[in-house]
Order: sequence, then C-alpha cells, then structure tokens
Amino acid sequence: MDRLAGIQREEIPAEQQHYFDEIANADTGFLPAVMKLLLYQPPLALAVHRVGELVRFESQVPRDVIELVVLTTARELDCKREWAVHVPQARRQNIREEVIQAIGHRQMPTGLTDEETTLITFTQELIRNHRVPQDIFDKVQTRFGDVAMMELTALIGHYSLLATVMNAYDVEPNPEAAVLPD
Repeated sequence: MDRLAGIQREEIPAEQQHYFDEIANADTGFLPAVMKLLLYQPPLALAVHRVGELVRFESQVPRDVIELVVLTTARELDCKREWAVHVPQARRQNIREEVIQAIGHRQMPTGLTDEETTLITFTQELIRNHRVPQDIFDKVQTRFGDVAMMELTALIGHYSLLATVMNAYDVEPNPEAAVLPD
C-alpha cells in the first residue's frame, strides 16, 4: 500500500498549480504515480520531470538501450513500480524476453550481445559499487561517445532517484502489471 496518496491539483496552492499543469499530459491530464508524490514539492517535481524528458525523449541514446538500462536500474534498486511500468515498454522496443527475465532474476544469460552485456554491467557496477571499471567505461564511451554516455549515466541517476522515491513511499504496481521477481 502506498504510504502517501498522490497529490491532486486542487490540493496544490493556487500559485503553484502551474507546475502540475506543466507536468501533466496536455491531452489526458495523466501523471505517473511518482510525479503525484513529487508534486508535494512542485518546483522539485518540475525539475525531475524536465530531466526525465531530456534523458528519455531528447537523448542520442536509442530507445531500446534506454529501456534496457531503465530495467536494469529498476532491478538493482528493487523498484516494483518502475519494473512494472518499463517491462511493457522494453517489450515494445524489442528487448528480448530472455534478456528481461535474466535482468529480473539477476542473471547474465548466454546469448546476450556484447552491447547488452556491457550496458547491463555498466548499470550494475554504477549502482552496486558506485564506480565503473575502466574496461566497461571504455566500451561504453567507444560505442556511444561522450555526449550519449553522459546521457546514459544521467538516465541511471534519474531512474535511481525515481526508484528511491517510489521505494520510500511503497508505491505498488498496478495489480495486472509485470511482477518484479523475488
């Protein structure tokens, strides 16, 4: 059960409701659960939202790589909601089911491409050990270049921030969503 109900627009002081409006989907008014929490501090929510837009939709990094890294981040931080939201997105980006399952079970399956292995390892090392071994760093830098590598690193940081908020507030996935393996 969520520890804090997501804030509604009318609960935000009138002079700060523009933050809600800027973040919510213009067509549907949809807000992700984590944004409903972050909007308890509207300027913070907007800053986090803008970073998310940049690292997901304005990045040089291909969408399939983004989803692979987000899934790995969700798994490493045991964030049930983040995992549940991004498994379908990973599938839409043609991330193979065996890769999704391997990440979920913290296994490195055979048959991964060198790029998949490198990206998963880069993410795991950064989160687990707070550093990346030089050989993995060099592979990512060679493959993606300086700008995209910075975007990948910021992506990991962004989704780590979202995971910590969702984990602190016990934000649960929708009942029909993909379940993070134990």
